[in-house]
Amino acid sequence: LDNQLNIIGVQRCDILEGIELTRSIIIDDSPAVLASFPKNTIKVSKWEGETTDSELLNILQLLRKIYETQDF
Repeated sequence: LDNQLNIIGVQRCDILEGIELTRSIIIDDSPAVLASFPKNTIKVSKWEGETTDSELLNILQLLRKIYETQDF
């Protein structure tokens, strides 16, 4: 991707630019992102392309609860 930012030496997509972080959740496998945005990040295991990966399904209930309790 052309637009990237460097977070503690790790290249990340620049999708966070202009995002209101008080109303955002970041789902990532990077300890650097967790360190940079500890209140916004849900850490997941690194995806290696496995068709049996269920990491997002494992946090689905948590995401639903967050969604239901937020004033969107």
